[in-house]
Amino acid sequence: MVTVGEDDHYPPNTISPPNKNAFRYKKQQTEKYIYIATYNTLSLRTEESLQELLHSLRDIKWDIIGLSEVRRYGEAIEEHDNFILYHKGETPGRHGVGFLIKKTLKNSISEIIGISERIAILSIEIPPGKEVWSIVQVYSPTEQSTKSEIESFYISLNDAIKDHAHKNYIVMGDFNAQIGPPRNGEDIVLGPYSSGKRTRNGQKLMEMAFENHMKILNSQFKKRLSRKWTWVSPDGRYKNEIDYVLTNRPKSFDDCATIANLNFNSNHRMLRARLNTSSVQKSSRPFKAKTTILGNNAAIVTIQENLRSMSQSCLEHLNTQEKYNIINEMLTAKPNTNQSESKNKSQISEKTHDLLQKRSKLISTTSKTKTIREQIGKLSKEIKLQMRKDREHSRLNTLEKHIKRTGGIKKALKVLTGKTNWIPNMKDQHCKTKTKRTEILSIATNFYKNLYSSKSQIINTDLNNYDNVPPILVEEIHKAIITQKNDKAPGPDGITNELLLGLILGRITKTLDENQPREQAGFRAGYSTLDHIHAVRQIFEKNKEFKVPFYCCFIDYNKAFDSIEHEYIWTCLKNQGVEQK
Repeated sequence: MVTVGEDDHYPPNTISPPNKNAFRYKKQQTEKYIYIATYNTLSLRTEESLQELLHSLRDIKWDIIGLSEVRRYGEAIEEHDNFILYHKGETPGRHGVGFLIKKTLKNSISEIIGISERIAILSIEIPPGKEVWSIVQVYSPTEQSTKSEIESFYISLNDAIKDHAHKNYIVMGDFNAQIGPPRNGEDIVLGPYSSGKRTRNGQKLMEMAFENHMKILNSQFKKRLSRKWTWVSPDGRYKNEIDYVLTNRPKSFDDCATIANLNFNSNHRMLRARLNTSSVQKSSRPFKAKTTILGNNAAIVTIQENLRSMSQSCLEHLNTQEKYNIINEMLTAKPNTNQSESKNKSQISEKTHDLLQKRSKLISTTSKTKTIREQIGKLSKEIKLQMRKDREHSRLNTLEKHIKRTGGIKKALKVLTGKTNWIPNMKDQHCKTKTKRTEILSIATNFYKNLYSSKSQIINTDLNNYDNVPPILVEEIHKAIITQKNDKAPGPDGITNELLLGLILGRITKTLDENQPREQAGFRAGYSTLDHIHAVRQIFEKNKEFKVPFYCCFIDYNKAFDSIEHEYIWTCLKNQGVEQK
């Protein structure tokens, strides 16, 4: 028993430290929601347009964005520094759909399927490590399209949902449809807050929602009429709601709204839904190495300021473990810096930034006159032109830096590419196309495992016939050193494998060259395969001139040189006169 009051040995904590749980609370709030949006960009055909979109997304919360009218031809999955871009297009310069996915969700991606240039499906674990959701991004034909085109689109969409969607799914995109207020019996799929007047496409959308047991999230949450529309006509007179987000799990979402004044030149607004993951039981967090931020001067200054701001009165009521937790969270929390932007290979100049600021102010104007719309269009053209100049300037600087550093452009080209291409799909041994990431990885692993596996028995051969090989000279070592490339990681002894390889190659090259026939031009100094190509070309031309039939035979070795059995290599080297020691 202890006394209460002034002599209380365990007084209540009347002074609540303001920063005690700030870091933890912010992190929990961030993990609670997944922001899923859809946006008609009008065009993302060029790298400048993509960079412009990324710049406009800096100040909004997003995790996954479905894209309409990407207008990029072909199908590709591109992994960049901070995001993953998927796009599919079948008509050059028209249509196309895709996804923009935060890099943090990379390991949660299960599958990406491109059904057509109007329908794509992303299957992803939400939250990471838990249930798989299928997100279907669409770009519907317009009201002016023929009836058969619209029918074909919705047949493909229904088939895609039935064949590829998981238990939880979202269908979103530019439907080019108005649904209007709910009619009798439609409260199952349509909420009370819809707008517009129902059109032909709107009726097809309602039928699709009924068939797949989905609810239109736009109509679930009350918003001002000025926050409902997602499309504006070129003259600014008409504003309609034609972009939608539908799902068969509406209770998992607690908001769906448009993003007004996004600094990007499109006549559509972004529509974003917020998925609440707090009701889903979280799995055990996988191990992740904590990255140090002590090399970042700005982060160090921030930590010092936070420590100074914590008064002694706030700390005196905390035990040792609580003090440690606060300091640990300060040190390991991700700094709020533009470090990720500095990795962007195409830097935005001050001039481009000023143009973006001017356009942002014009876009934020409530009532846009014809003059303002023309100014926005003019600024958008200037921004794209200036961004192209910025990319070219950054490209030249990168090339110059690497040429001065290494004498070549190989590493510079790797830096300038700035992305890694994924394989969208792959055929298995039964010629069936697989799109799941795990299946693609398994197919590739089995292929290369079989390709490079050895079928012969290992025969150990004793090399007892040593010749008197002269010792390696200092000049040979010096020559091997100066021919090495920079940025090569050595082993524990500080010697690279390439250095030893250069010494050995310098010894055996002369012996091998003396034993090669004249016809062998590849991989030999002073010879070129262009001479042989020129000779073959002349044979083709002469036979064609004199109308003499000729045949060409191209042989492609399955394993090339990477999987030749070592015993045959030793035998060939011995027959060529190479010393065994």
